[in-house]
Amino acid sequence: MKDVCWSLQDRTVRAGPDLKLTKKVIAAHGCYAMTATTALTAQNTQGVKAIHVIPADFVAQQIEACVEDVGVDVIKTGMLAAAETIEMVEKDCRKA
Repeated sequence: MKDVCWSLQDRTVRAGPDLKLTKKVIAAHGCYAMTATTALTAQNTQGVKAIHVIPADFVAQQIEACVEDVGVDVIKTGMLAAAETIEMVEKDCRKA
């Protein structure tokens, strides 16, 4: 089985580094991508207009669902927009 890579980051509507692109890069390296959205952004080519932080407990539920299904071998983070999310990810990494 391919290594499983978690990608924890924001989701954006612009053409730039986002979960879709990250999944393609992970696949190009021979891994299977599982994703958890940590924030939503409203932005365009001129800048970020707003950030909606996904609650840390919901991010944890996304991660738990992925781990129960296929496990995890690698973690890649992007935007972790809140201290609570960072602390939760750190705690989950120590458990893994």
